[in-house]
Amino acid sequence: MRIEELANELADAYRRAAHGDKVVSIYLFGIRNAANIAGSSPYEIAVRAGLPRSYGTEIAKAIRLAEHVTLR
Repeated sequence: MRIEELANELADAYRRAAHGDKVVSIYLFGIRNAANIAGSSPYEIAVRAGLPRSYGTEIAKAIRLAEHVTLR
């Protein structure tokens, strides 16, 4: 998946998330797309999605969590 596609998906997930669930949407994005994000910069994805660069840290955390969780 290209970085622009990932950024668009993240932006959509963030925009659709209810107030109070915005950061949760970032974690879920990172967990769902961990394999696709590999080799890309989570910080660049966040910026291209129109989010603060610091959210790249949350994406990186989610990538690490992905190998330990199963989504319902």
